Amino acid sequence: MTSGVSAKPIRLITNKDTLFHLKGREVYIAFPPKINPKNKVLFAFHGSGREARSYVPGDARSNSFYIKQRDLAVKENYIFIVISFGQDIWAINQSAVNFLSIRETLLKEYDLADQWTVWASSAGAVLFANVLKLNPKIFDKAIGTFPVFDLHAAMQRVKSARDLIPVDQLENLNPANFYFVFNNLPYLIFHGDQDEAVPIELHSLYLKKLLKSNFNKVKVQKVKGGHSTSNWHLYDETKISKFL
Repeated sequence: MTSGVSAKPIRLITNKDTLFHLKGREVYIAFPPKINPKNKVLFAFHGSGREARSYVPGDARSNSFYIKQRDLAVKENYIFIVISFGQDIWAINQSAVNFLSIRETLLKEYDLADQWTVWASSAGAVLFANVLKLNPKIFDKAIGTFPVFDLHAAMQRVKSARDLIPVDQLENLNPANFYFVFNNLPYLIFHGDQDEAVPIELHSLYLKKLLKSNFNKVKVQKVKGGHSTSNWHLYDETKISKFL
């Protein structure tokens, strides 16, 4: 591992997974078996309380639920990348700027495709939506796992959202107020029917309802279970592999 804001990642000459610091953030990159020029990228926007290490096999802070996302991406020959935002996952404006800055550095240092696929989980979907609003051309498709969509609903049920989202910026940051950014982006969402923290009716199905009169590619898959890392119904490997 390298560390420090000035750390320079090794160029893509190896398939060894890498965990390092860049511009004050921890970054994890996992490689598929075969490295090609302009490799496809799947970027994970983690949820509240998660971090880059949540996706790292064997790490003390890893979680098998999130490692599964990494494994599915690598299996489909994607380079998998995640950045730690910590509690700043809700400091959406600054985190969106940080993401775009780190992405530009990674594009310069690594041989990566210009357009990235996204896997957004829970609160990470709000940051994803705000980055999409800033620059819609950098993503080609997205997967969502119990994604937060309406911040008003999230603040009623999710303590971290209530504590950390700047109230004076709520309307500007709320994806429900700029839902149209999803119009032309293929977006495959998996959401539990018993999710009490992020109810499917108030988030994923609400997004689908807002988009129904427009041309859109958002597909919502209702599955069993709730907002939990033990809910493996959220991973339909056949549909995910086909989508990727």
